[in-house]
Amino acid sequence: AHYNIAVARAADGDNESAVRHYRKSITASPEFRDGHYNLAVVMADTGRKEDAIFHYEQVLRVAPKYYKAHNNLGKIYAESANPLRAAAHYREALRVVPQNTDALNNLGNALVALGQIPEALSHFEQALAIDESDARTHYNLGAALDADGDYKEAATHYSRATEIDPNHLLANNNLGVSLARLGQFEQAEIYLRRAIAVDPEYLPAQKNLKLVSKLKQQHTPAKE
Repeated sequence: AHYNIAVARAADGDNESAVRHYRKSITASPEFRDGHYNLAVVMADTGRKEDAIFHYEQVLRVAPKYYKAHNNLGKIYAESANPLRAAAHYREALRVVPQNTDALNNLGNALVALGQIPEALSHFEQALAIDESDARTHYNLGAALDADGDYKEAATHYSRATEIDPNHLLANNNLGVSLARLGQFEQAEIYLRRAIAVDPEYLPAQKNLKLVSKLKQQHTPAKE
């Protein structure tokens, strides 16, 4: 009964009531996987990361192959600037569900943070082989290629991300930067302006647009 009440309260946005009832459900049944899991989700959503980690670990104690708990634990560690532990949990998730594009993307991003670019690229490419129309994967692959200095190929994937999701803020901004690095200043301005249209207060795009406009002027031959 407490578990069902907690689910309903969480759905209504009443997180504190949900927490109380999830706690009562696992007090009654300490090995209750879903009680621990959903409590961990609420804890993570409300910024209580240590509590979330504890309950995800309780899930894995009861169900070591529960990939959602591994994936979510990985996200917490990634947000806490611990990509090594994040990667370990993403790998565990992928052992259970090798075709999961969320875990593939998450592992790829953790590997980029660790400087392991070639392996990161392979995971993003695996994700694209499963779903080529995922703007997130194209963006992440572009960012990894950027980190590897391959600006031309990065621009290709940023461009595809903006085709799939024209309002992808970061893809528009990064495509503008990549095009500028390739000397395509007018095209770069187009995408940086698109980024600003998506979020007028996004400072990186504003700064990049000013820089690109200045570079374009410097590379424009003076008229006789």
